[in-house]
Amino acid sequence: MSHYYPWTRLLGFAAFGLFILAYGGAVYLNRASDSGDYNYLAHGGFLALFAYLVHLMSRGRKIVSALQNGTLRNGTTTLTLNDAGYHSEKSGYSVYIGWEHFDDAIETREGMILLIGLSRFMMIPNSAFSKDTIPSEILEQVKAWIASAKSANV
Repeated sequence: MSHYYPWTRLLGFAAFGLFILAYGGAVYLNRASDSGDYNYLAHGGFLALFAYLVHLMSRGRKIVSALQNGTLRNGTTTLTLNDAGYHSEKSGYSVYIGWEHFDDAIETREGMILLIGLSRFMMIPNSAFSKDTIPSEILEQVKAWIASAKSANV
């Protein structure tokens, strides 16, 4: 598995710049001389530039494909809310967060949002609830668990 480092992007841009300069120089030399001896440089530089751009595009497609078909994106997620905390399990990955780490729970049109600090949250979509459950009752229970965990840690 290869690792991506920021300097590789810089090298890619440098190579791209060199291709442009070489192509421009070859075109200039070809026009400056009457013999046309520099045609192969102009076309070779253009083909190298084209090959590099095709490489960049194929690498981008591979990244998008890997994200779309990844194991974390596909499959069934099992969510469990109980007096101990929030538990999510999917494709061999398991996440547990105790209620003491949550600050609040709010209900939206899309589902329930569990707030963790100022900038983090866990979203539970409406589709996660079975048809016979009432999300507002679950929300009240979650709020009670959060309050209980907060008071126990004081």
